[in-house]
Amino acid sequence: MTESMKGKTVLFTGASRGMGRLAAIKLVQRGAEILVVGHNETRGGAAVEEIRRTAGPAEFLRADMAAAAEVRALAQEVQTPRRAWAASAWRGLRTGSSVAWWLVRSG
Repeated sequence: MTESMKGKTVLFTGASRGMGRLAAIKLVQRGAEILVVGHNETRGGAAVEEIRRTAGPAEFLRADMAAAAEVRALAQEVQTPRRAWAASAWRGLRTGSSVAWWLVRSG
């Protein structure tokens, strides 16, 4: 049985291409909402378009994960409720793997 991802939001740092993009699509098909994070807006935007077209909700956030200041700014951004996808209360940021961070919110 495949675990449902309904009610969970995944902040995915490797979803702009390749296996990361495929994994993001699979997570959305299982009910997750995906926040694609990357430094290349063209690739990130293309990934979000494909995810939305084939699976469901996705957003792009620009951040260079090699720059500590941008990682801090990203952490602040995802906790700010002014964004539509951040309207509900976030429970926190948890490491999931080397390419994805899991943000779990109440469903």
